[in-house]
Amino acid sequence: MSFLKKILFKLSASLFSDLRSAFVSIMITLVVGGSSGLLFFVESARTATIETLQKPQPLWVSIALALIVILYTYQKTHSLQPPRAKPPKLKWFTYCDMKWKVLISDSDFKVDKVPFCIDHDQQFIVKIAVTSVLELKIEYVRA
Repeated sequence: MSFLKKILFKLSASLFSDLRSAFVSIMITLVVGGSSGLLFFVESARTATIETLQKPQPLWVSIALALIVILYTYQKTHSLQPPRAKPPKLKWFTYCDMKWKVLISDSDFKVDKVPFCIDHDQQFIVKIAVTSVLELKIEYVRA
């Protein structure tokens, strides 16, 4: 190696070792200083809280605090529950000499699968008969 390269190599090695030692000393200082500052903040907050809680307070402050906590709890529990849906409306339709029950809600409707007798107001009995492989016969028999 040339003389200039050797000098640059030694200079860079000493510079990097100096930077590393400076970085380590700065980090140690920050950790110690930061932890003591954090410890001071926590200790002062704790003493301020203890002093505030030990002071006598008027009755109206205690009642107001209790009401605020109750209202906050009420508001939080009601905001977490989903809104209750309206019960569906019940409608009756007549078709093919049978009465059909339909439940109508806001977004859809549902027709009951088994119709009612117009005369007796009772549900029919469903009689299903399979006549062949491709044929299914459904009859409604009066109860």
